[in-house]
Amino acid sequence: MNNKGFNVSELTPVQLERMQEVYVCPSFACNLNCSHCFLKNLPINTEWDTLFSSIEYLNNNAGPHLVFDLFGGEPLILDKNRFSEIMSLFKGREYIISSNLINYSEFYLSYLKDASLVDTSWNPSRFSVEQYNNWRNTVSFLTSNGVRVAIMITLTKDLISQEESPGLITKMLGELKASSADFDYLIGKGYPEPEVVDNYLNAIFDKFKENCPDCIFTKVQKMRTAVKEGRKFKDCSNFYTLLPTGKIKRGCAYCENLKVREECKYCEYYDICNGSCPLTEACSFPKKLFERIRNEEAC
Repeated sequence: MNNKGFNVSELTPVQLERMQEVYVCPSFACNLNCSHCFLKNLPINTEWDTLFSSIEYLNNNAGPHLVFDLFGGEPLILDKNRFSEIMSLFKGREYIISSNLINYSEFYLSYLKDASLVDTSWNPSRFSVEQYNNWRNTVSFLTSNGVRVAIMITLTKDLISQEESPGLITKMLGELKASSADFDYLIGKGYPEPEVVDNYLNAIFDKFKENCPDCIFTKVQKMRTAVKEGRKFKDCSNFYTLLPTGKIKRGCAYCENLKVREECKYCEYYDICNGSCPLTEACSFPKKLFERIRNEEAC
């Protein structure tokens, strides 16, 4: 990672006031070995005192819209005392916990219940059979105990190539009682073509009401808001990452620099999508799905 961040005290009053979400990364260590993820290999040591001070500074000085997102690496493999200290520093703020949930134990239940959302992700190659069963049982337990779980389905070629996949995945979301779900590219190269993804997302949308009516399709919800309120579909300008060193950088943990591809600037959808995610090699904005939602909202 070339972007080492800067001290939180260097944030301007305007940046602090507009701040929306901060990914708090106490460590990039993880209990999985996903091929696309480079964070787990970064040689960054945690500077705990600086990290704690930075969280406290943000909590005391950021505007009212700040949401903390405990990220990683995998936060549920942190020392439990360190984990509890971080959670205490989030006091008074809305927070999200992003976890693969493989290391879940009863210790974490109260923290997960108090979270506005627990983010977890899945694709066919993410877990072993044993890990998948563990993950699925944990998600079911959490949702049955009032935890709001959001599931991110990462779009891989093997997943999209299965004709029955949209029905099976939406049934899984319904069975797990997920509060919301989204579908997106893995970072990097060599993933499905944008048009193939767009068609797949439309097929997923067809199955949502039938198989998981109480689950929010996050991408569709964002599109509806963009159409109704004239907002950008995606805007990462007020998102930040707090690194294990306690320094802060703009964008998500994976993003080196916020940038927009030149070709995006000349696209007819640019004013809506605000430019495709810089972490993917191709356009990640599903235009057919957007037109479908725009037409629905116009009726």
